[in-house]
Amino acid sequence: SGPDILLNEDVVIASPNYRVGSFGFLSLENEEVPGNAGLKDQTLALKWVRDNIDSFGGDPNNITIFGISAGGASVAYHLISPSSRGLFNKAIIQSGFALNPWTLQENPRTHGLMLSKKLGCMSEDPEEVVRILQSAPADDIVRAARELITNMDLMTRFSLVFGPSVEIAGPDAFLTDSPENI
Repeated sequence: SGPDILLNEDVVIASPNYRVGSFGFLSLENEEVPGNAGLKDQTLALKWVRDNIDSFGGDPNNITIFGISAGGASVAYHLISPSSRGLFNKAIIQSGFALNPWTLQENPRTHGLMLSKKLGCMSEDPEEVVRILQSAPADDIVRAARELITNMDLMTRFSLVFGPSVEIAGPDAFLTDSPENI
């Protein structure tokens, strides 16, 4: 079961990791902290696979991406992002999609400011917020993000605190409009 069934087939499997939570999806809706680092990690992994898969017996012109639940939403985001064009040829989405309301973060800047406040930053100045976030130990960021998520009663709102978000347009932007508009 699982990927083991493919071991006797002519298939190469790559399963990359990427940043999640506040480390992968913190956004201050500005150029310095635009958001979607986790999706950009996935894009870099797709570039690596495309550029190196032939060394492992794979075909760079026959790459299929696959995801379940949040992974399925990631696959859908790659289908609509210009950053991912030409990096894969097929996609399989299972039980998650970019149009699901839980896949797009609402108010990402507000969540970023709330996180920085939990870390002791009382300013909304982007430079000060970034300074605090960059100087905070990773464990403190994880703890503060966990408290933030717990305090926001997500079961009734059913939205993400740290997830994909619409970015300001720019050369490195992954998502510049909502999935509904794309």
